[in-house]
Amino acid sequence: MLYFHIPFPDIAPKESRSLLVRPESNLPLPVGDYLFTELYCVARSCDCRRVLFHVYQTGGSRHEPAIAASINYAFEPQSPQDVLMVGPMPQAFLDPINPQGPHAAALLDIFLRVVLTSEYKTRLQRHYRLVKDALLDPDHLIQQYAGENDRGSVPLTRRRSAPGLAPRSSKGKHKKKDRVRRRRKNRKK
Repeated sequence: MLYFHIPFPDIAPKESRSLLVRPESNLPLPVGDYLFTELYCVARSCDCRRVLFHVYQTGGSRHEPAIAASINYAFEPQSPQDVLMVGPMPQAFLDPINPQGPHAAALLDIFLRVVLTSEYKTRLQRHYRLVKDALLDPDHLIQQYAGENDRGSVPLTRRRSAPGLAPRSSKGKHKKKDRVRRRRKNRKK
């Protein structure tokens, strides 16, 4: 998984969602700003059609941003075949393998009722497509984070308190670029 603002630093600040909670707000959340940061899968072979949100709480009594919720959102509901394979899952849920703050359930509810408009759903799908298209471009910045499967993705456990991470090492970088170029040529045939 990779934060959207890393490969697309010009788009992310303009198109990210945030929530400002003031003392007079009737929301079940502490006062502060809540930034919904998007993370997408950078495994080349994956077409999961989902986005993971790390909701960062800033301001209020917090001095440093902290993950208040991790929300997993699928663009489409599960197919009947998926339900049989893994059991029923909602389209949006608190991701059990990622950090959750004490107000995560309230943030999920607000995400579903307020943040997730039809316009925003379309934007998320466009962001997903940008990431997947960039994975096909051997010269795009995203290549230093990309992998063939989840083992090539940057593990979330490295990023607990702030939305940033270091690129993967360049070991084997040239072999990987050659492999991507060959794959692209084969697809065009």
